[in-house]
Amino acid sequence: MDKFTITTELTNRVLAYLGSKPYAETHELIEAIQREYQLEESRSRSMFADVKEVDFKDDNYEESDQEKFSKHSLTSQASKAKKAKNIE
Repeated sequence: MDKFTITTELTNRVLAYLGSKPYAETHELIEAIQREYQLEESRSRSMFADVKEVDFKDDNYEESDQEKFSKHSLTSQASKAKKAKNIE
């Protein structure tokens, strides 16, 4: 069976119309629409469940002097604190 897409608003209007008709005449159509919707929802969820975190850092990225200084400064401070702690 070929697939096509309709808006949620239109789907809800069709379901509301079908809901106003006798149950015996429309319940199979309503259930089929609901099944298709649930199937599509589960496909969407499983598709995004497989997405892994991506590292967006550019391979050509170079740290600025400020970033290098900040890292060096923090490392130096941590090292000094560790040495001071060992002396006490």
